[in-house]
Amino acid sequence: MITLYDAITVMTAVIAFLFLLVFYKLDRLQATPRSYLYYTIINVGMLLFIDLLVGNQQWETASYFFSLYVTAFFLLYPLMYSYFASFEITSEETTPLHKIRIWVLPVLMCCITSVFMLMMNKEEEHDLIASRFWGSGSGFRIVEVFQVVVIGTYYSQFVFYIYKLRQLVKRIRVPEEKNRFSFWVQFFITGAIIYEAGLFILYLTVPLELVMIIEQFYAFLFLTFTGVLGVSHTSNLIHHHIHSLQIPISDTETIAENNEAPDSTEFNDTFDEDSEAVHEPGKLSEPLTFTTENHGSEHQVHAYYKMSQKEKAEIKKVFEHFLKETRVFLDPNLKMDTLSRKIHISSKKLSIVLNEVYGKSFSQIINEFRIHYALQLLRQPDLHIEEVGQKSGFNSRSTFIRAFKSVVGTLPSDYKSSLSQKPTSKAQ
Repeated sequence: MITLYDAITVMTAVIAFLFLLVFYKLDRLQATPRSYLYYTIINVGMLLFIDLLVGNQQWETASYFFSLYVTAFFLLYPLMYSYFASFEITSEETTPLHKIRIWVLPVLMCCITSVFMLMMNKEEEHDLIASRFWGSGSGFRIVEVFQVVVIGTYYSQFVFYIYKLRQLVKRIRVPEEKNRFSFWVQFFITGAIIYEAGLFILYLTVPLELVMIIEQFYAFLFLTFTGVLGVSHTSNLIHHHIHSLQIPISDTETIAENNEAPDSTEFNDTFDEDSEAVHEPGKLSEPLTFTTENHGSEHQVHAYYKMSQKEKAEIKKVFEHFLKETRVFLDPNLKMDTLSRKIHISSKKLSIVLNEVYGKSFSQIINEFRIHYALQLLRQPDLHIEEVGQKSGFNSRSTFIRAFKSVVGTLPSDYKSSLSQKPTSKAQ
C-alpha cells in the first residue's frame, strides 16, 4: 500500500525530473549560471531516492548510499548561495577556486560518515539510518558521537551561508522597488530559517513518521521554488544587471560626463570554439569586430533616456550576453521591439545604446551574429549554402549572400571552397 510519505516523495521526484527537462529546453548554450540549479535538483533527487529506501525500510540498501546522503545535505546551501552569487557580474564567488571550495566540506563529511559507519555495528547503522541523524540511544555510543558531529557541523554551515546571503543582498545596490534579486534571496532565507528551526523543534516533539512527511512536503516546495527560479533565470539576471547599475541623472546634467567610449569588443568572442575560422589566411583580412564609436550629439537625447557611460556599457554587456545565451538572432523575424521586451529594456533606450556604443543599426548587429554562426555551419560539408542561410536566420538566399559578403568580404561558396582546400594545401 502506498503511504502519504511515498506519494509525496514520488510526486516531488516527478516534479524534479520535469524541471530538469524544462531547464534543458531553456539552455541553448552550456556553462550558464543556471547549472547550479541543475546540481541542486539532482542533489535533491538523491535525497528523495534514499528517503524512499528508508521509508520502505530497505536498511541494507540505504546504508550503501548513506555517505552520499550526508554529502547531498551539505551541498544544498553552498549550491544555492553560489547560484545567487553568480548574479554579480564580477563576483569572486563564481571563480573556479570557489567552485572547488564549495565541495570541500561536503566531501569531508562524506569521508567522515564512511569512517564512522565502518566503526558501527549493524544495529547502530540501522538506528542511524532509520532516525536520519536524530535517533535516541542510551549511553555513549558511536552513533551518538556521529550525530553530534553531523548536526553541529550542518547547523554551523547553515548559519554561515545565511550570513553570506545577507551580505550578498547588502552588496547589491538596487532601488528597493526594482529589487527582484533581493526578493528571491530574502524569500529563500526566510524559507530556510523556517524549515531548519521548525524541523529542529519537530524532531524533538513529534513522532518521526510525521516529521518525515513534513520534510518531504518541504522538499516539494523547495523544488518548486528552484524550478521557478530556473524558468525565470534569464529575466531575473537581465533585470538585475540593468537596475543594479542605473544612476539617476537630472535634466540639467549631460550624458557626456566622460567622453571616452567603452572599449571595442571583438565579435569573434561570440563563438570562441570556432574562432580560428575567421583568422585563417585568405579567409578574412582581420577578425570580425564590433566597432565602438560615438555618432551624433549626445545632447540630442531626450532627458528621460540620459545614461551614464557605465550604464551604456552594462546594457551592451547584457545585450550581447542574451544573444549568446539564447541565440535568439536565429529567428528570421526578430525585431528590436521583441528583443527589448525579452531583456526588459525600452526599445528607445536600447536603440540609443546600439547607435552610440556600436555605431551600427540593430539589423547590422544581428546580421553579424548570424554570419558568425553561419561560419560554423559552413564547416559542415553536408550543408548547402541555402540550408546554412536558413539555419542562420536569413529569409532568403540573396539576403544571406549579401550580408555574408558585407561582413566577411567574400561569397559563402568561395569561403566554403577555401575550407575544403585547406587539408590539400597542408598535405602539399
